[in-house]
Amino acid sequence: MCGGIVHRVCGGGGEQWSYRCASRYDLPPDRRHAPVSKSSTAVEAVLWAWTRELLGSELWAQAAQQEAARQSERSEDLEEQLAEVERQITYNLLAARNGGLPHDMLRNQQEPLITRRDDLRRRLQAGPVELLIPDEIRELLTGPGHPVDLIEALDDIGLQRQFLSRLYSVIELFPGGLLFHHRLGALHPRGLAFPRWKGGPRGWTEVDLTPWRPT
Repeated sequence: MCGGIVHRVCGGGGEQWSYRCASRYDLPPDRRHAPVSKSSTAVEAVLWAWTRELLGSELWAQAAQQEAARQSERSEDLEEQLAEVERQITYNLLAARNGGLPHDMLRNQQEPLITRRDDLRRRLQAGPVELLIPDEIRELLTGPGHPVDLIEALDDIGLQRQFLSRLYSVIELFPGGLLFHHRLGALHPRGLAFPRWKGGPRGWTEVDLTPWRPT
């Protein structure tokens, strides 16, 4: 609900796992939401159902193409800005050398230009946002079987988190479902409701992929 840290905790004699918001007390009392907790079975069912849908459809591929095009345009724009700043720096140096610009004025004009130049260089060197899958699970994605099923079955929670962190910037926990915020800007946040517990041997209902909005 607050976009804060969510912990996976164990209760019921070590047999009942759940996810709980651990950040509500970081908020001022007047903005603090009610406690939020949900069975790990329900949370993980929604988490992997949407991840499976996201990667199994054209949504991710199309959004990745749009993001790559956007980042390419951004790099071109930064390169143009850098070329203009460097041109101004060179022009000022030549003007000072020819006596047309006093040294105190040169320093005043060059300092902000040099700061701007260094900032543009850093932004260009940073390159595109990393959206690739970690090498450790690349074989799972290209091997036999559904890749998300294989990743879900991993015992290594660290690798699962690496994988999911490439897809989502934040996953918010609400009493009624999860709200996914994707790393690719072309993808809007997506909410999915938790399945319902039918009781006894019937277990949980299937995850409904119909968009859900927190209330």
